[in-house]
Amino acid sequence: DVELECGRSLLLEAGGAVDYLLHFPYGCLEQTTSAMIPWLAVDALRPVVPRFAGVPNDRVQQALRTGVERLLAMQRPDGGFSYWPDGTERVDWATSYGGLGLVLARKAVADVPAAAVDALCADLSNSLRGLAEAAGSQALEDAARALWVLALAGQPQEAYRNQLVERVAELDRANRCL
Repeated sequence: DVELECGRSLLLEAGGAVDYLLHFPYGCLEQTTSAMIPWLAVDALRPVVPRFAGVPNDRVQQALRTGVERLLAMQRPDGGFSYWPDGTERVDWATSYGGLGLVLARKAVADVPAAAVDALCADLSNSLRGLAEAAGSQALEDAARALWVLALAGQPQEAYRNQLVERVAELDRANRCL
């Protein structure tokens, strides 16, 4: 069989990468979230990415359900996230990154329990305490991502955001965008 795709968009060349993203092979929090996020963009990208045009809606919804279920298996009772299912150690960056996946999935009408998002938001808000004294770029990056996720979840934390803005010079360029 020969398959030929023609188009004027450079996105046509992304076909192999798109396939890989839609079938990401690993199962830790980072890879689960990274595998789920492209599925959130399928509907918006159908007109410009040929590989997305033929993806049925039920396949998109199943991929989102699978991602959400796996993320929920990594959420601890306090709302934070571990790196692996049933993990006991809360990981700061994993909490905000996995939380980003949950919040975006919920906005895409995936079945994400409100209690899971509420617990996540409480955990992220608690993690921001002591931000004024936080040292190191990793701590500030985690705070920036936590603030972004909280804002996306409809619970912006203006006082903490203002503290971080005062320290923006301590963030590298990649994290200033958060």
